[in-house]
Amino acid sequence: MARSTRGIDEGATAGVLDLSCTELTVEGELDLSGGSLALDANATFASSASVTGNGLISVGGDLVTNGSLDLDAVSVVLRDGCNAANSSRVAGSLRLRDLTLSSNTGRTFVIPEGINITVLGMLTIQGTAALPVRLLPSGGTAVIALGPSATLVRTFASVPPTVLIEAGAPPGAAPIPTLSQWGLIGISAVLMVMGLGWMRRKGQPTCIGFLLR
Repeated sequence: MARSTRGIDEGATAGVLDLSCTELTVEGELDLSGGSLALDANATFASSASVTGNGLISVGGDLVTNGSLDLDAVSVVLRDGCNAANSSRVAGSLRLRDLTLSSNTGRTFVIPEGINITVLGMLTIQGTAALPVRLLPSGGTAVIALGPSATLVRTFASVPPTVLIEAGAPPGAAPIPTLSQWGLIGISAVLMVMGLGWMRRKGQPTCIGFLLR
């Protein structure tokens, strides 16, 4: 069974919406307003979808975004659900407050290739001693970027070298421009000419030496 909606207002539904094994496609605004959305199947967010308010989204299947989705005030939990394959796939680009990848059945979580997941608060990866969770890239190398204040909790998890968890650049950070070799030479020449002018005004002899190779 699948459900498609152009908008969900959690503030008007007592703050809790549990869809069990029903798949969900969100095409409009999801207003959490401090509430929670839970389903044990796949959740898909169309390119026209948006999420407002703070709250919790708990998914027991794939989490797919067609484009990028900002969840700065939202905690997302990917967990065991109705998927008989015992795996969850994350697709698209996500920026979220907290992310939990949790399983008691040794679930595999497939992370999108490249830098497409940014966690601002807490990243939790948790399995069991007997059945650790597994992280795999969708292809190539996948990166989960941690914000400047983010923390990592990792327990009973198998993370291969092709899935990287590393600190990312702070939001809005820009690279510091640097000068090329010729730029430095140009500045040095300007400073030298200014120095010569100052020495002439002071009536001091000048001496310039050049080393040519």
